[in-house]
Amino acid sequence: MKAWRKSLICVMLLVFIGLLAFGVWIPSNSNAKAQTGGSLVIVGGALSDTNAAVYNKIIQLAGGANSVIGVIPVNSADPYGSYDFYRNLFLSYGAGNVVLIDITIDNYATNAYSQQIVNTINSCTGIWFTGGDQMRAVTALYDSSGNMTPALQAIWNVYNNGGVIAGSSAGAALMSNPMIIGGESFDALRYGSSWGPTLGNGVTLYRGLGFFSGGLVDQHFHARGRIGRLIRAAWDYYFDLAFGIDEDTAMVVQGNTITALGKRGITIIDLTNAYRDYSYRNFSLLGIKMHYISKGDTFNLSTKNITPNPVKINLRGNEYYSGTIYTNAVFDPYTAYDCFVKLVDSKTEIYAIGEKYDKKAKLGFRLRWDRYSDTYGYWQRIDGDSSYTVINEYLKITPY
Repeated sequence: MKAWRKSLICVMLLVFIGLLAFGVWIPSNSNAKAQTGGSLVIVGGALSDTNAAVYNKIIQLAGGANSVIGVIPVNSADPYGSYDFYRNLFLSYGAGNVVLIDITIDNYATNAYSQQIVNTINSCTGIWFTGGDQMRAVTALYDSSGNMTPALQAIWNVYNNGGVIAGSSAGAALMSNPMIIGGESFDALRYGSSWGPTLGNGVTLYRGLGFFSGGLVDQHFHARGRIGRLIRAAWDYYFDLAFGIDEDTAMVVQGNTITALGKRGITIIDLTNAYRDYSYRNFSLLGIKMHYISKGDTFNLSTKNITPNPVKINLRGNEYYSGTIYTNAVFDPYTAYDCFVKLVDSKTEIYAIGEKYDKKAKLGFRLRWDRYSDTYGYWQRIDGDSSYTVINEYLKITPY
């Protein structure tokens, strides 16, 4: 992290300490609890019933035939219907047992403190958070002073004792702390970040559950064009690393190793050397390093090294595309993805550009990806899907 950013953080901490004296809860991107023997399976939403790789991985990490999966449907608008759905699904994939953790937005005031519920959680080897609204989980599992309820403490115990914590969509968003609760990419770049629970004009964050301490997480990533909002949120809240998980795809975290599993991939944003250019009136960010991993690729949180799936071929000398890489709708579904994967698979181009202009605001943002001598790409068709690995593309965002 740049020295000036570290100095700024120190100054902010002094201010935060004063605010804490008045009972104001301050966001943090670090976990109070050390991550020990457990694992995480963080799914980017829209998980297919037939995604055997992801379901089997959750069950394997929970103990296979001896697994006990606790389903917490608190995020869901139909919690018991959601529980029934996932119970049948996990059992069909070979889970030993699936139990209901009966905490909902309607009963949490009692059930999050229930010893019976705590005992049920303690019997689990894995926990599954359903999709829906991640604010429901935070409301239910922290008390009014921001302390963990007995139920949340028990969930942490499952994790720290070697269990797996998994979730999809809203169940993925809550894995980091803070977590993203709303916002669109263009507005995030224009207006910046704000603190919830009320949604602001840009990207809004709020306290998450914090099982994943390696960076900020976003989900439904390229399907909903969220690259702008994740970068702005990560920058504003001092994350060096951020992870955008595609739909029907899981980010499996075991120790320092992240593995991409499922249909698509994970976009990794590294802001370690990023910086603002204050010659622009509106938000700019340069020096962003970006990677993309998929289908068996791994990323090491400590070294930041990427190991491609060995079945993939190196694209140098095997590139497919030629011609200009440009879009004027960079935050539309999968358009940013198309830009950076075509760049690493291009015979002719050394940069790609994606733009979005708002006529009413008289403001646009330009995303430019560059490839240099340390940029590498890999590709293979795996399980019928075109699967890329992108290592070391360089992105800058400027207004116009």
